[in-house]
Amino acid sequence: MDGRSAWVAEDRLDALRLDLTITPFATLPKRVSREIDAEADLVRAARGGSEVRVLIETA
Repeated sequence: MDGRSAWVAEDRLDALRLDLTITPFATLPKRVSREIDAEADLVRAARGGSEVRVLIETA
């Protein structure tokens, strides 16, 4: 994965984070959880396997 793809993946991950700020974590649909995992995997691969932490802030 090239650097541009990494930025796109990070942007999508950021967008998911923003969407989740209004949703109680306990009620997240499994689909959203899988999307977060998939985007984190893309970022992780772009960074050569380094750890990617996804911070989900809830209201």
